[in-house]
Amino acid sequence: KTGSAGAAIGGMVSYKNELYFTAKSGNYSELWHTDGTTAGTVKVTSPSGLLGYNSDVVVHDTLLFFTGRDSGPGDYGIWKTNGTTLGTAIITGSLPSTPLVALGPIVSLGTEVLFGYQYYSAGYAYRLYKTDGTSITMVKDSLNFKNPVKLGNKLVFKGEKTGSATNGEPWVTDGTTGGTFKLNPVSW
Repeated sequence: KTGSAGAAIGGMVSYKNELYFTAKSGNYSELWHTDGTTAGTVKVTSPSGLLGYNSDVVVHDTLLFFTGRDSGPGDYGIWKTNGTTLGTAIITGSLPSTPLVALGPIVSLGTEVLFGYQYYSAGYAYRLYKTDGTSITMVKDSLNFKNPVKLGNKLVFKGEKTGSATNGEPWVTDGTTGGTFKLNPVSW
Protein backbone atom coordinates (compact mmCIF):
# COMPACT_ATOMS: atom_id res chain seq x y z
CA LYS A 1 0.00 0.00 0.00
CA THR A 2 1.43 3.33 -0.97
CA GLY A 3 0.46 6.81 0.10
CA SER A 4 1.53 9.81 2.12
CA ALA A 5 1.09 8.01 5.45
CA GLY A 6 3.08 4.95 4.34
CA ALA A 7 2.22 1.29 4.73
CA ALA A 8 3.13 0.90 8.45
CA ILE A 9 4.67 -2.52 7.77
CA GLY A 10 4.76 -4.88 10.76
CA GLY A 11 4.45 -8.49 11.92
CA MET A 12 7.03 -9.79 9.44
CA VAL A 13 7.66 -13.57 9.45
CA SER A 14 9.06 -16.08 6.98
CA TYR A 15 6.49 -18.74 6.02
CA LYS A 16 6.39 -21.15 3.07
CA ASN A 17 9.48 -19.53 1.50
CA GLU A 18 7.80 -16.11 1.40
CA LEU A 19 7.65 -13.09 3.68
CA TYR A 20 4.30 -12.54 5.40
CA PHE A 21 3.65 -9.11 6.92
CA THR A 22 0.96 -6.65 7.88
CA ALA A 23 0.42 -3.40 5.94
CA LYS A 24 -1.88 -0.46 6.59
CA SER A 25 -5.09 -0.09 4.62
CA GLY A 26 -7.37 2.70 5.88
CA ASN A 27 -7.93 2.38 9.63
CA TYR A 28 -6.61 -1.16 9.83
CA SER A 29 -3.83 -3.37 8.56
CA GLU A 30 -4.18 -6.50 6.47
CA LEU A 31 -2.06 -9.59 6.03
CA TRP A 32 0.09 -9.74 2.88
CA HIS A 33 2.78 -12.02 1.50
CA THR A 34 5.57 -11.52 -1.02
CA ASP A 35 8.10 -13.56 -2.92
CA GLY A 36 10.22 -10.42 -3.29
CA THR A 37 8.65 -9.21 -6.54
CA THR A 38 5.94 -6.62 -7.19
CA ALA A 39 3.80 -9.16 -9.04
CA GLY A 40 4.30 -11.66 -6.21
CA THR A 41 3.09 -9.28 -3.45
CA VAL A 42 -0.49 -10.26 -2.62
CA LYS A 43 -3.03 -9.55 0.14
CA VAL A 44 -4.16 -12.64 2.10
CA THR A 45 -7.02 -11.18 4.15
CA SER A 46 -9.93 -9.76 2.23
CA PRO A 47 -12.26 -8.57 3.62
CA SER A 48 -12.31 -10.52 6.91
CA GLY A 49 -9.32 -10.73 9.20
CA LEU A 50 -8.56 -7.03 9.29
CA LEU A 51 -5.86 -6.34 11.84
CA GLY A 52 -5.18 -3.59 14.33
CA TYR A 53 -1.92 -1.80 13.70
CA ASN A 54 1.19 -3.74 14.79
CA SER A 55 -0.69 -7.03 14.89
CA ASP A 56 1.25 -10.06 16.04
CA VAL A 57 1.89 -12.76 13.45
CA VAL A 58 3.47 -16.09 14.45
CA VAL A 59 4.25 -19.34 12.64
CA HIS A 60 2.97 -22.39 14.51
CA ASP A 61 3.19 -25.91 13.13
CA THR A 62 2.02 -25.58 9.50
CA LEU A 63 -0.08 -22.42 9.93
CA LEU A 64 0.26 -18.69 10.60
CA PHE A 65 -1.62 -17.24 13.57
CA PHE A 66 -2.41 -13.54 13.93
CA THR A 67 -4.60 -11.09 15.84
CA GLY A 68 -7.44 -9.63 13.82
CA ARG A 69 -11.05 -8.63 13.59
CA ASP A 70 -13.98 -9.63 11.45
CA SER A 71 -15.08 -6.88 9.09
CA GLY A 72 -18.69 -7.43 10.18
CA PRO A 73 -19.55 -6.87 13.85
CA GLY A 74 -16.01 -5.83 14.84
CA ASP A 75 -15.20 -8.87 16.96
CA TYR A 76 -11.49 -9.28 17.58
CA GLY A 77 -9.81 -12.62 17.99
CA ILE A 78 -7.05 -15.00 17.03
CA TRP A 79 -7.02 -16.02 13.38
CA LYS A 80 -5.20 -18.76 11.51
CA THR A 81 -4.25 -19.08 7.85
CA ASN A 82 -2.53 -21.46 5.51
CA GLY A 83 -1.55 -18.43 3.40
CA THR A 84 -4.68 -18.27 1.28
CA THR A 85 -7.84 -16.17 1.63
CA LEU A 86 -10.01 -19.31 1.69
CA GLY A 87 -7.73 -20.88 4.29
CA THR A 88 -8.04 -17.88 6.64
CA ALA A 89 -10.52 -18.09 9.55
CA ILE A 90 -11.10 -16.83 13.06
CA ILE A 91 -10.70 -19.40 15.85
CA THR A 92 -13.89 -19.57 17.84
CA GLY A 93 -13.77 -19.74 21.60
CA SER A 94 -14.87 -18.13 24.79
CA LEU A 95 -13.29 -14.69 25.01
CA PRO A 96 -14.89 -11.98 27.18
CA SER A 97 -17.69 -10.12 25.42
CA THR A 98 -16.82 -6.87 27.20
CA PRO A 99 -14.94 -4.16 25.27
CA LEU A 100 -11.52 -5.33 24.13
CA VAL A 101 -8.59 -3.06 24.90
CA ALA A 102 -5.67 -5.13 23.57
CA LEU A 103 -5.01 -8.57 22.14
CA GLY A 104 -1.55 -10.13 22.10
CA PRO A 105 1.24 -10.84 22.15
CA ILE A 106 0.86 -14.30 20.61
CA VAL A 107 3.57 -16.93 20.99
CA SER A 108 3.97 -20.52 19.75
CA LEU A 109 4.76 -22.91 22.60
CA GLY A 110 4.75 -26.68 22.11
CA THR A 111 1.47 -27.76 20.54
CA GLU A 112 -0.34 -24.49 21.29
CA VAL A 113 -0.31 -20.75 20.76
CA LEU A 114 -0.53 -18.58 23.88
CA PHE A 115 -1.86 -15.01 23.85
CA GLY A 116 -2.82 -12.20 26.19
CA TYR A 117 -6.23 -10.52 26.28
CA GLN A 118 -6.92 -7.17 27.95
CA TYR A 119 -10.50 -5.96 28.29
CA TYR A 120 -12.50 -3.40 30.24
CA SER A 121 -15.09 -4.50 32.79
CA ALA A 122 -15.47 -1.94 35.59
CA GLY A 123 -11.71 -1.46 35.25
CA TYR A 124 -8.97 -3.07 33.18
CA ALA A 125 -8.76 -6.83 33.39
CA TYR A 126 -6.36 -9.34 31.86
CA ARG A 127 -6.33 -13.01 30.96
CA LEU A 128 -3.88 -15.49 29.46
CA TYR A 129 -5.36 -17.81 26.82
CA LYS A 130 -4.17 -20.62 24.57
CA THR A 131 -5.37 -22.25 21.37
CA ASP A 132 -4.53 -25.44 19.54
CA GLY A 133 -5.96 -23.93 16.35
CA THR A 134 -9.44 -25.37 16.85
CA SER A 135 -10.63 -23.92 20.16
CA ILE A 136 -9.61 -21.33 22.77
CA THR A 137 -9.05 -22.07 26.47
CA MET A 138 -8.22 -19.71 29.35
CA VAL A 139 -4.91 -20.52 31.08
CA LYS A 140 -4.99 -17.93 33.86
CA ASP A 141 -7.50 -15.24 34.86
CA SER A 142 -6.47 -11.76 35.99
CA LEU A 143 -2.95 -11.95 34.55
CA ASN A 144 -1.33 -9.53 32.12
CA PHE A 145 0.98 -11.19 29.56
CA LYS A 146 3.79 -8.96 28.24
CA ASN A 147 7.19 -9.43 26.60
CA PRO A 148 7.25 -13.26 26.56
CA VAL A 149 10.60 -14.97 25.98
CA LYS A 150 10.84 -18.67 25.17
CA LEU A 151 13.06 -20.58 27.59
CA GLY A 152 13.08 -24.25 26.60
CA ASN A 153 9.50 -25.53 26.84
CA LYS A 154 8.33 -22.55 28.92
CA LEU A 155 7.76 -18.83 28.52
CA VAL A 156 9.07 -16.25 30.97
CA PHE A 157 7.12 -13.00 30.74
CA LYS A 158 6.39 -9.71 32.45
CA GLY A 159 3.18 -10.41 34.32
CA GLU A 160 0.90 -8.37 36.49
CA LYS A 161 -2.21 -9.48 38.32
CA THR A 162 -5.33 -7.43 37.60
CA GLY A 163 -5.66 -4.68 40.20
CA SER A 164 -2.10 -5.03 41.53
CA ALA A 165 0.03 -1.96 42.12
CA THR A 166 3.17 -3.49 40.59
CA ASN A 167 4.89 -2.52 37.40
CA GLY A 168 5.05 -6.15 36.38
CA GLU A 169 7.00 -9.07 37.77
CA PRO A 170 8.63 -12.13 36.21
CA TRP A 171 6.20 -14.99 35.61
CA VAL A 172 6.65 -18.36 33.93
CA THR A 173 4.19 -20.57 32.05
CA ASP A 174 4.26 -23.95 30.38
CA GLY A 175 0.76 -23.35 28.97
CA THR A 176 -1.09 -24.93 31.88
CA THR A 177 -2.86 -23.26 34.79
CA GLY A 178 -0.74 -25.08 37.39
CA GLY A 179 2.44 -24.35 35.45
CA THR A 180 1.77 -20.58 35.36
CA PHE A 181 3.17 -18.78 38.39
CA LYS A 182 5.12 -15.76 39.61
CA LEU A 183 8.83 -16.25 40.15
CA ASN A 184 9.72 -15.31 43.74
CA PRO A 185 13.49 -14.90 44.15
CA VAL A 186 14.55 -14.80 47.79
CA SER A 187 16.40 -11.49 47.45
CA TRP A 188 13.64 -9.32 45.99
